[in-house]
Amino acid sequence: MKTTVSEKDPCTRSIAVEVDEEQVQKKIEELLGKYKKSVQVPGFRPGKVPREIIEKRFGKGVRDEAIEDVVSDSFKEVCAKENLRPINRPVITSLKADEGAPLSYQADVEIDPPLELSVYKDLGVTIEKKTVADKDVDTVVEELRDRLATLTTVQRPLRAGDFALLEYRKVVIGGVEKKDAENPKYPVEIRKGAPDDFQQQLIGCAAGEEKTVTFTFKSDYSVKDLAGKDASFTIFVKEVKEKNLPTADDAFAKEVNPEAATMVDLREQLKKELEQENARAALGKAHTEAIAAIVAKNTIHIPASRLQSFLSLSYDNFKNQYNNTTISFEEFCEKNREPAITELKRYKILDWVAAKENIKASTEEVDAEIRRLAAMRGASFDETKAALRKNGAIINIRDDLRERKALNFLVNHTGD
Repeated sequence: MKTTVSEKDPCTRSIAVEVDEEQVQKKIEELLGKYKKSVQVPGFRPGKVPREIIEKRFGKGVRDEAIEDVVSDSFKEVCAKENLRPINRPVITSLKADEGAPLSYQADVEIDPPLELSVYKDLGVTIEKKTVADKDVDTVVEELRDRLATLTTVQRPLRAGDFALLEYRKVVIGGVEKKDAENPKYPVEIRKGAPDDFQQQLIGCAAGEEKTVTFTFKSDYSVKDLAGKDASFTIFVKEVKEKNLPTADDAFAKEVNPEAATMVDLREQLKKELEQENARAALGKAHTEAIAAIVAKNTIHIPASRLQSFLSLSYDNFKNQYNNTTISFEEFCEKNREPAITELKRYKILDWVAAKENIKASTEEVDAEIRRLAAMRGASFDETKAALRKNGAIINIRDDLRERKALNFLVNHTGD
């Protein structure tokens, strides 16, 4: 067998193959032997059908099958010999298989091109440290007060900041009345400082009153069929509710966190959580910048079939999450092509760095992560580890830790 392997592009190899005619004939003889044992012809016992009858009835089909087998076997042999690992099916062209002449063909196949990063250390990426001020804690406290607020029915007209139970009596959009408009299932907040939309026009209405409000949907409104259209809603106010914020005192602190005896305790805990959150965000930002720097300073090729497979899987996951989506696969690919390429490059970079620097997750690190998961689930370490081992998830944990350690290596971070 004669073979030549050439690089068509960084991700594609072209393989020219020539196989002796004897190999084709040998395969034909092998197939004829199988046919002879299995074929049934009236008047002959199984395995006793004369060869000339088999050749007459199946000759062309046997030769075609033999050619397919020889092409498949020779392609696999070349890949093994040349240490090629195809990631898609080969595209066979220029196939010649005339009787009495060698069989030849060309196979184009995609591979993951070998990666060698010339620059991956001393990237100049720093982890920014952001301090937490009292006003940052104040903001969180106000958010918590808002989250624990109660609604009380009041007998007065609507004000900004109130909530209202509404009923749509008539809805006209773009000059067409919509008979299927659903009433709000929950009280609608009349937001303070919001633009002049239909909510703001309801200010001053009392329970039992009806009002027609007009507005225009924003041009970038999430529902494309409504974007930019004029609307008229006739609304009946069923009930007005006032929002009551709890006082930020020690009782409030205990409600938010039973371990906080006073507001001072709660503020200290919130400050600590904000510091941890800032540290995680800063580290994540540094990780992203490090990957971007490596991509900018190195050439990293992503095979088309690898990208297509990644997008197909991502689209399937997207459809499972949003089963009512109307976004086509083509639209999804157009929007997510560049993020997908970035993600695939990121994976290749981290895998290479981990291998180059011999970065691994230790048994102690894996066990620590399992203990964290067990605590979250309220289960024992042994039970959690047994369950994770059974479904193969420990491998994922080990891979995730390896990736995290590789990212930390890139930004000279020695913490978790």
